[in-house]
Amino acid sequence: MTSPHTQSQETTNWNRRLFALAGPIVLANLSVPLPGIVDTAVMGHLPDPSGLAAVGLGAMIFSTLYFSFSFLRMSTIGLTAQADGRGDAAEVRIVLYRGGLIAIALAIIMMVFQDPIGRYAFQLTDATETVQTYGLSYFDIRIWGAPAALLNLVVLGWMFGFGSMRLPVTIQIVTNLVNVVLDFVFVFGFDWGIEGVALATVIGELVGAALGLYFIARRLRHLGQSLLPDWVSVLEPAGLRRLFGVNRDLLIRTFCLLIAFAHFKIAGAELGTVTLAANLVLLIFLDLSSYGLDAFANAAEILIGKAVGQRNRAVFLTVTRLSLVWGGLVSLVAVLVFFLFGNHIVGLMTDQLPVRDVSANFMLWAAFLPITAVWAFVLDGIFVGATRSAALRNGMLISIALYFASEWVLTGQFGNDGLWVALHIFLLARGLTLAVQVPALVRSIDTQPPAHAQAVR
Repeated sequence: MTSPHTQSQETTNWNRRLFALAGPIVLANLSVPLPGIVDTAVMGHLPDPSGLAAVGLGAMIFSTLYFSFSFLRMSTIGLTAQADGRGDAAEVRIVLYRGGLIAIALAIIMMVFQDPIGRYAFQLTDATETVQTYGLSYFDIRIWGAPAALLNLVVLGWMFGFGSMRLPVTIQIVTNLVNVVLDFVFVFGFDWGIEGVALATVIGELVGAALGLYFIARRLRHLGQSLLPDWVSVLEPAGLRRLFGVNRDLLIRTFCLLIAFAHFKIAGAELGTVTLAANLVLLIFLDLSSYGLDAFANAAEILIGKAVGQRNRAVFLTVTRLSLVWGGLVSLVAVLVFFLFGNHIVGLMTDQLPVRDVSANFMLWAAFLPITAVWAFVLDGIFVGATRSAALRNGMLISIALYFASEWVLTGQFGNDGLWVALHIFLLARGLTLAVQVPALVRSIDTQPPAHAQAVR
């Protein structure tokens, strides 16, 4: 029988593992929006405001596109962690090459259809003709970085799946440093303007991809694996069907998430320009807290994937419990910070008094977003690590249906208060629809690992 002291020690060890994974993930997540921010900031120091608007919109469009393809990273994390947990080095390599093939195929499709994609995306922004013309110049150059950007999602997911945290952070830092340096060189040194900003980002993405492939080559040699893929295994129909199924479900889940928040903004716009501006500022609260919540979700993806690969129910339950506990504590701290300093945060975001006044009226709704959202964040990570993508898809479809129904009823009755309540209902529904499926997930995991499984690292 395990003594209380031994159980306490085991819990401490798992806490350390969670934090060892979560810390670097925060750094990696913080660096994601940096290229677009730097591009926009550089253009902001040039005299033509149309260039600033064009690059800002272009950066937003690419952020949305790449977020839509985040399933490449999520599926790779879960499948790699499970294969590593089983000690199946061959499958680890196969997951990498399958994910890479899909990433390159999607990038090629984006590049082939770049003209309609770019024109339609900028038309949706309702920008002036000048801004759209400048924006398309940015888009047409930056699209050439798509193969590297999508491949990087797979590379980062593969490394995270191993629990190798230092290398992904190194890749992100190098990518962003190259982008920042070349932004200044191309714009202020060569006077290339918008084209220089876009080219700097593309080169940064290519350097990041090259560095990632170098790290992969080193890892495969360490595993005693050939760098040349076994195409028969990579293209094996059953494996491809599983990967396509997981990616399809995660894509549906991600699109629903994008649609829900886009609808929140559209519904806010119908309530007036100032209300829309206030809502957008207040959504920053969720963005800020997501860096901490996502870190524990991503850490859970890795450790849960390894536990599922080992079919180790005890480890699965321990990681699930501690991820929820720490995620909950982080959300409570975030709520306290926003409750105490929310008005100061809004003041940093805008000096427009009407927007600040309206924001103050709805501050509590935004301040409590972390505690509403945390369960969806962490449980998302648990189900991604277990590659139970159908559960994620079905839960999201139910949640967005509840969101649209509640928004339609509540906004008509209570205005912007009703809109915020509907958003909380959406976030709570995401967590609840996954929570009710956890017992079935636990039952699917054997209590004893197979003989060939290695220890979860």
